[in-house]
Amino acid sequence: MRPGSNAAAALGAPPGSQGATTENIGQYLREEQRREARGPNAAAALGCRRDAAPVERRPQRGRRAGGPECRRDLRHGLSGRRMKTSRETRAILDSLEAQHPGADTELHYTTAFQLLVATILSAQSTDARVNMVTPALFKRYRDARALSKATTAALEPQIHSTGFFRAKSKSLIGMAQALVKDHGGAVPASMEALIELPGVGRKTANVVLGHALGVPGLPVDRHVLRVANRIGVAESDDPVVVEQQLCDVLPPERWTRTSDTLILHGRRICRPKPLCDQCNVRDDCDFYRTSVARVRVRRAKPARQASGPTRIRTPRR
Repeated sequence: MRPGSNAAAALGAPPGSQGATTENIGQYLREEQRREARGPNAAAALGCRRDAAPVERRPQRGRRAGGPECRRDLRHGLSGRRMKTSRETRAILDSLEAQHPGADTELHYTTAFQLLVATILSAQSTDARVNMVTPALFKRYRDARALSKATTAALEPQIHSTGFFRAKSKSLIGMAQALVKDHGGAVPASMEALIELPGVGRKTANVVLGHALGVPGLPVDRHVLRVANRIGVAESDDPVVVEQQLCDVLPPERWTRTSDTLILHGRRICRPKPLCDQCNVRDDCDFYRTSVARVRVRRAKPARQASGPTRIRTPRR
């Protein structure tokens, strides 16, 4: 048996799959909590310097936490390079919104409770896969009271294809029971109350707040991290820091739409191997200017000819 297979089975990873490894279990937990440290290569993948120091979150003496002085400091990022100004950031996002008009979450839902369930299921899965599972799930469990009475034995087979079904089934049932006990079965419309629910982190809470409850929120997932760092409108591999950097330069009514736009751009264009020729903002993108364009110029340079007379070797007879 491979190392970590028992732990993977305990979380519900499909046996023999790529998810049944210790590394992917750790990745799943990091995605859920969003507060644990990332690996040493994360900064390079996002376009940050490898030797960048972590952001100091405690305010300096004489500065109020979250005050304007602290916010201005965040605009210099991890490596000290100047990030885009507020005007530049808004112009870049206008161009991206024109490239991805009507950007919205791709999860299917009709109520805040359904979106909360779907977002929990989407961890380490795809929206398309979740949308295949949720219709039958919502038909059987119409609200939090119905889901709170479910058992893991009954719930696990229904969500098996989303991966890590054991961990997710416990989170869903615990979340529903907490809603019934503390909120009368309704989904609360505050960040503080949502993140107290089992299986709900800051990203999931922002998704529900911004899309289903009308409360401004800017969810930051791996696509938002990658795109924002590459373009230069943010610089950190910490989702909380990137969220603050973007929120500081945007009006609240743009927060959710900005997240949806960056997510779609990360899925369609700015992938791990980016399609820069199809990007509307490549001329303003730090990653394109410092990496992609420079490599293309280097490859386009003609080969240097050797100096001096050319020696022609005559074959032996």
